[in-house]
Amino acid sequence: MTEERNELKNCPACGAKAYFCQDNTCTLVGTPSKSSGDVVQTWAVICGKRCGMGTEFLSTQEKAMGAWNRRPPNLPLTYEQLAGLDSVDAVWKVDADWSPPLIEVMQAKDIQHSNRSQQELNEIYALRVYLFAARPTPADIDAARTAV
Repeated sequence: MTEERNELKNCPACGAKAYFCQDNTCTLVGTPSKSSGDVVQTWAVICGKRCGMGTEFLSTQEKAMGAWNRRPPNLPLTYEQLAGLDSVDAVWKVDADWSPPLIEVMQAKDIQHSNRSQQELNEIYALRVYLFAARPTPADIDAARTAV
């Protein structure tokens, strides 16, 4: 499936629709342009729920969209990655055998203290349990299911 090139992805933090912001009164460094009298258009993308996610103002709408849509792959954490998280970092635990998948957010310390590997967690829960460092999308969960 090909992703639409001119479409903003939803917010990576809360899943809300994202919007462009245009600031016709700011220069590229964010201060009013008084010396030249020229109006420099700058663009940014923000979360529609205003959860705090957004890009910096960039010189073109395309650059703002590219910065917003660029996301590292959200793969399940390995045990080593989990062990390297700060104890208060958020971890999304997905019980993938539920339909729809059951997703819980917890602190890394709630899982780290158990000193159990991903395989051991799976055996304990008798489910396929995936741990993510960012809120997983349905595509992330499907990719984790097929990678097993």
